[in-house]
Amino acid sequence: MGDKPVDVVRSVCAALNDCDLEAMARLYDPDVVWEDLQPMPDQEPVVVGFDAVIATFRLYLDSFARFEAHLIDAEDIGGDAAIGTVDWKATGTGSGAPIVRRTVDVMWVRDGVITHYISGFESKDDGLRAISDDRRPAG
Repeated sequence: MGDKPVDVVRSVCAALNDCDLEAMARLYDPDVVWEDLQPMPDQEPVVVGFDAVIATFRLYLDSFARFEAHLIDAEDIGGDAAIGTVDWKATGTGSGAPIVRRTVDVMWVRDGVITHYISGFESKDDGLRAISDDRRPAG
C-alpha cells in the first residue's frame, strides 16, 4: 500500500469489504473525524476518534446481512486530500433487499492514515466546494 490518499482509501474499502476491522485500525488516525452527511437513523452525523468510527462500522455490519463500500473512482486532489465516488451496498437482514447509496466522499490522509473523512456529498462539485470552503482539517 502506498501513502497517497487514494491508495489508503482503496485499502480501507478492501478492509471493510472483508469485515477486517483490525486492518481498518491501521488505516485510521486515533483522532480521526468522520462526518456523514446522510447518516443512518441510529447514527451520529459526526464521530471523533477511531473507536467511534469502528463503532459506526459495527452498526452497519450488524444492521445488514452484507455491507460493502465499492470505490467507483477516486483521485488525489492535492497534498493530503482525495475525492472519490463510493457505492455503499447493503443487503437487508431478513428481507434480502438490496440497498445502494452512491456518495461522493472527501478524505484527508497524513502519514498513511485517514485523519478526516466526509461522506455523503451529492456531487464532485459539492465535495470540492467543501474543501475550498475551509472544511479542511487543521494540522
